[in-house]
Amino acid sequence: MNVSGKEIQLHRSKHGLMNLRGFYLFSGLIWGFLGPYMVSWFVSDGMQTKEAGLIIAVATLVALIFQPVLGVAVDRYGIGKFVLLLSVAVPAVLSLFYNSRSFLILLFAYSLATIFKNIQAPVSDSYAISMSGRFSVSYGQIRSFASFGMAFGGFLGGLFVSGFSVQRLWVPTVLLSAVCFLNVLGLSDEGKANKTSSAPFFKDVSLILKNRKFLFFLIGCLFVNQTLPAFDSYFVVTFESIGGSFSMAGVGLLLASLTNIPAMLIASRVIKRIGLEGTLILAHPSTCCAGLCR
Repeated sequence: MNVSGKEIQLHRSKHGLMNLRGFYLFSGLIWGFLGPYMVSWFVSDGMQTKEAGLIIAVATLVALIFQPVLGVAVDRYGIGKFVLLLSVAVPAVLSLFYNSRSFLILLFAYSLATIFKNIQAPVSDSYAISMSGRFSVSYGQIRSFASFGMAFGGFLGGLFVSGFSVQRLWVPTVLLSAVCFLNVLGLSDEGKANKTSSAPFFKDVSLILKNRKFLFFLIGCLFVNQTLPAFDSYFVVTFESIGGSFSMAGVGLLLASLTNIPAMLIASRVIKRIGLEGTLILAHPSTCCAGLCR
């Protein structure tokens, strides 16, 4: 029985879509296990809460500076898959250093891990956008696997910390990262080197900054997105301070993340009805209201 090249390519593409969903699921599980419990982990190493917060704040700032540089490298040299592999492997290896009692070691390890973790979203989302058009599925349907993973990762992380120790979180982090790494290996090389533009990076940035409408959009995104690290980092510590347990904090994280899934699934319909700008205008006040309720 002869199989055409088109059928082989379709099979590979479907396999790639399955691997991408697996990547989102397991990367969500990893962050659900790790992210909300990082401050508790640092405090268990003998730090003050404010010192743990300083590490997370510095790491976020450093990642914000380096992310455009990595993005340019991905676009120019077509190394999206390679960078995605690094974004899984590097944070997993560095999690082995989170039991250190040295402030500088923790600062370096967490900052480097955050740099690579933060590049995951733009690179994986480029895969998701490409595959959503190819298979007539919405971006939200693919991306919802990450929310599902974060929901159950936060819940299982609470049970794990309650039953074992927060200092052993590197164990599920490494194991889940190994599976996530295999999913990335199953992806195709979507990116191609783009050397047609020789314009310097800072010249490109200056052109963007001249567009006031787009600049205000970026500022809005910055303010909204920076509330997420604060929530993820301090939710468990705050929950403990009012008498909650790790396991119940996991239940709270489960409920918080599960609410993302319906939004992801209906997003494409909302965008078709009121447009991208209308959807953003609707989403931002909703985010503010959610923050006030917390």
